[in-house]
Amino acid sequence: MNNIIDGPFFSIVTPNYNMGSYLAETIESVLANMKPGDEYFIIDGASNDGSVEIIKKYEKHITGWLSEEDSCYAEALKKGFALGSNDYQCWINSGDL
Repeated sequence: MNNIIDGPFFSIVTPNYNMGSYLAETIESVLANMKPGDEYFIIDGASNDGSVEIIKKYEKHITGWLSEEDSCYAEALKKGFALGSNDYQCWINSGDL
């Protein structure tokens, strides 16, 4: 039996701004559905509700994250997609499972 996991591989982005009360559940849902080769990025818009502390708790399980001001939701997605290297890119919002 071959133990190599074939693609497709996904780059997943979660844009977040002050949705800390939902963020941990979203992160756990994404991590539970990922397979080796997938990437996960969280792009936070400089939240002030504890979101960064939540992201830091999962830091070693995600591919990358950043927290800085952005102009809109679409800019956060653009930043996340620019970080991804897989052929398929998608997003899941904070609060979605």
